[in-house]
Amino acid sequence: MISVQRPTNESKRIVVIGGTGLIGSKTVAILHQGGAEVVAASRKCGVNTFTGEGLKEAIAGGHVVIDLSHAPSLDAKAALEFFDVSGKNLLAAEAAVGVQHHVALSIVGVDRVPEQAYYRAKVAQEKLIEASSIPYTIIRSTQFLEFLGGIAYASTDGSVVRLPPGLLQPIAADDVAALVTEVALAHPRNGIIEIAGPERAPLNEIVARYLKAVGDPRKVVKDPEARYFGGRLEEESLVPLGEARLGHLTLEEWLRHSRKEAPEQPVAARVDQGWKEDMKNEDQPLCRGRKPMKIRTIIAAIAFSMAGTVFAHESESETVMKNFEAAIPNIPGKSLIALEVDYAPGAVSPSHIHAKSAFIYAYVISGAIESKVDDGETRIYRAGESWSEAPGATHSISRNTSKTEPAKLLAIFVLDTNDNPLTTPIK
Repeated sequence: MISVQRPTNESKRIVVIGGTGLIGSKTVAILHQGGAEVVAASRKCGVNTFTGEGLKEAIAGGHVVIDLSHAPSLDAKAALEFFDVSGKNLLAAEAAVGVQHHVALSIVGVDRVPEQAYYRAKVAQEKLIEASSIPYTIIRSTQFLEFLGGIAYASTDGSVVRLPPGLLQPIAADDVAALVTEVALAHPRNGIIEIAGPERAPLNEIVARYLKAVGDPRKVVKDPEARYFGGRLEEESLVPLGEARLGHLTLEEWLRHSRKEAPEQPVAARVDQGWKEDMKNEDQPLCRGRKPMKIRTIIAAIAFSMAGTVFAHESESETVMKNFEAAIPNIPGKSLIALEVDYAPGAVSPSHIHAKSAFIYAYVISGAIESKVDDGETRIYRAGESWSEAPGATHSISRNTSKTEPAKLLAIFVLDTNDNPLTTPIK
């Protein structure tokens, strides 16, 4: 086990970037319980690390900054741009006010899966932190237990889930938040520590246990040639190679804990409370008195219905509102759903996979949207232009091309009535 040196009990103002997300909301709650002065900073609260909006005000007076942000796109260029621009903006703001400790959440194995574009972007983020003058600690975490549902969904072919047998040591979000809090309150290490769950087993076996526990009939097949979100895994690509701080919750304990928290819900909806907790966090210090929280992005809102927040870090992007929903009377078993998607300046949707039965028609109402679907070219669609997406398509890029003007999109889904979720984030 790695020890963390405790600081003196001097009062600290702690700023949590991504403070209303799954890990952020839990971290903020723990810090509040301990009597710390906490600022929960996120786009919902008017703080945007990419554009710099509200950043100076959020960081002012801060002693410790915890960065739980992540790029909302898997596209190599978009992810790298996000971490480069946001990282430089954040570190510059911290340097200006003399922040004493920068804590960043990263991923175990981030430098061992070179085919993963998102991982390469995280490595670039780490290098920015290491090159800065601010004392820091980088926390590399294994994948969250809350992510198992998303792994299964992204690897499903019909009724079969094909996964490589590389080792996984998943950790519960509650344990991540507790360990992040401990590190933030300790002295900077000016280095990297790793955290993981208490159990290590092949990826395919862990996902099979999870699916069985939640009553999912899909069959998990071990396939050494299967890719993990596009990357090839070696046996130890996703687990710590040396010392690591361990969480307490096993998969079974985490599932039991989730049932106790919300016994009236189906198992598949209990296992991720992150989105619901986000809904309660508008009363955090920085959010108080600001604009009311809008509807969660479609990616996050519908992901929790499939039993897992898929991103390892916070996801905030466009604002989505359902415009219309109805069964199609002359096509039994089919429904139509219309969504209005409002993009703030610079907003980016997380990369995602559409429901396997969902045919989508997208129409740009105002502004300009950059989009890439499956292996197609990256295109910019302007007001009055439209495109379609095939069932089960992978949408790797969807963003407002303007950093100063909003954009609006109408998305119409035609799909099997019981095909949920509409969209699943991918990491």
